[in-house]
Amino acid sequence: VPSLAVVMTVSPASGYVPRTVLTYTGTFTNSGTSSAFNLTLLDPIPTHTDVRIGSATANLGTSGLTLSAISYFNGNTSTWGYTPGGGGATGDYDRLVTQVKFSFSGSLGNSSPNNTASFSLRIGIELVMVNLAASARKY
Repeated sequence: VPSLAVVMTVSPASGYVPRTVLTYTGTFTNSGTSSAFNLTLLDPIPTHTDVRIGSATANLGTSGLTLSAISYFNGNTSTWGYTPGGGGATGDYDRLVTQVKFSFSGSLGNSSPNNTASFSLRIGIELVMVNLAASARKY
């Protein structure tokens, strides 16, 4: 039976301020007793962040997997298939993406080095405007 674990990391690990570009990496490993086939992994996007268009990638190494599709969800529809293209953000970013789906075909073995692969995605922290009037002191 396959047994998958996903470890998510973010770089940089601290110092999050608006407009910081973060790289999220999900490393997945099969430590089960048999190979895993045709995997689908979902990566939810944190609020107040913008997905970098074209930044979703996979590092499959010797796993035996092939990245067959990357799909986007914007939360405003009930189906996958949103095409990032700005969505209220500036430059090469999209603010409307709420999840990214990585679909893999082939097999992920259950022994090293063929049992580990990863995916990554870059996001930017949104510049949130503060309503100064609401926080003004009353004298």
